[in-house]
Amino acid sequence: MTSLQRIGHWFSLQGTVSRQEYLLTGACLTLLKYGVEAGTIGYTTGKFYSLSDFLNPLLSARSQFTIGAPDWLGLAWVLCTIPFVWIAVTMSVRRSIDAGFTGWTGLLVLFPVLNIAAMLYLAWVPHGYSNRRPGQDDAPERQKDFGTKQTLDSAEVLPAILTGLGIGFVYTFGLALFFTTVMESYGAGLFFGTPIVAGAATGYVYNRSSSRSRSSTIGVSLLTAICFAGALLLFGVEGLICIAMSAPLMVPLGALGALTGRAIAVQCRTTTKKKDTGLVGCLLMVPLFSSVEPYVAPNVEFEVSTSVEIQASPERVWQCVISFPEITEPPQWYFRWGISCPQGARIDGTGVGAVRHCDFTTGSFVEPITTWQEPLLLAFDVTMQPEPMTELSPYRHIHPPHLDGSFRSTHGELLLIPLADGGTRLEGRTWYKLDIYPHAYWTLWTDWLVHRIHGRVLRHIKQLAEKTEKTGENRLNNGRIEL
Repeated sequence: MTSLQRIGHWFSLQGTVSRQEYLLTGACLTLLKYGVEAGTIGYTTGKFYSLSDFLNPLLSARSQFTIGAPDWLGLAWVLCTIPFVWIAVTMSVRRSIDAGFTGWTGLLVLFPVLNIAAMLYLAWVPHGYSNRRPGQDDAPERQKDFGTKQTLDSAEVLPAILTGLGIGFVYTFGLALFFTTVMESYGAGLFFGTPIVAGAATGYVYNRSSSRSRSSTIGVSLLTAICFAGALLLFGVEGLICIAMSAPLMVPLGALGALTGRAIAVQCRTTTKKKDTGLVGCLLMVPLFSSVEPYVAPNVEFEVSTSVEIQASPERVWQCVISFPEITEPPQWYFRWGISCPQGARIDGTGVGAVRHCDFTTGSFVEPITTWQEPLLLAFDVTMQPEPMTELSPYRHIHPPHLDGSFRSTHGELLLIPLADGGTRLEGRTWYKLDIYPHAYWTLWTDWLVHRIHGRVLRHIKQLAEKTEKTGENRLNNGRIEL
């Protein structure tokens, strides 16, 4: 088998996997993934990423290793994880089939704590172990090419599409309501577990009576995702912005689930195994395990820093930092889509204890001053903040639970560094907490947006400071710089 054939075999759902192959492949890929992650984290952040950190069942526990890392690390981590998840699922499902179980057993690798135990068990259990009848020759079943026989009878296809779509839609929409309105939690189970298991349910039901093509199975899964997104908008559960941000994560995982469900459906038709027990078990596992995550997830604080160089003295820049008039620069497209946009800043009092108000389109941040080192450092806590966005929705106003504290700015600072040419480097820093998981994915969006907010404010301060440096005129009026 060539290298390309071996890689294709890892991702395939055809055939079965022996326990020797499963153990060797799993061990090698685990060591490879750990080595790549540990090396990258050590090189970019200087932090030690231990094997126990790697084996921690909570994805959210790894978020501390992206703090202080380059912006690309979180994206790279997610992109690297998805193919390993795909291989783990496909190899485990086929190993389960080889051992005589239904493929649903292989999906236990998706659930924290159970995943390690399931993989060790599958690496031990021999071929045909479960319910093997004495004298039965399993060799033909072992070599079965799952899904080669297909039917395109339209009289059967339409009911299969509607049934598969229905179960996938009801499950995803029901879990979305449960997580967002009851648990008020946006965890890894919602964004990782739900699309795979819902896709598996869709693919299984669609192919239960007769095999359909892989492309049509993925198509039904995609149609389910579209209906799910439409229902979130129609019933005002979520807005378009958050749906668009979650789609790159949920769509490919849904396709993986659909293909897995298809393979399991074919296997169940060719054995005497009980068909639907494993499906029901997997459907129940996601809310069960995901309900625990909000109570055990670590409380991590993230930092975003943005800087700009200004051709003005620190003293001049300082006057524009503590307060500034309304920003006249037209909002960029992402602000026009509903992201909270900075407009101006004002201050009540001077020195430590003064209160700065940073005005946004959705309200004002209240920022009591904690450090006043004129003209070098202004630091503040955030005691009150407005909603981070106004969701795009067919309705005038919706209020998803994630707008209430899932993103919390805790404190910030503006650091002024004198330059040799008489200018100033102005650095804006924000610290925030995020209760949407996995952090490695969602901080891609939050860091990017905080950088954009910083950039809009810093460009405005730069314009003001350079203009007043030339004219030599500025004065404070009602807590704002007036030109």
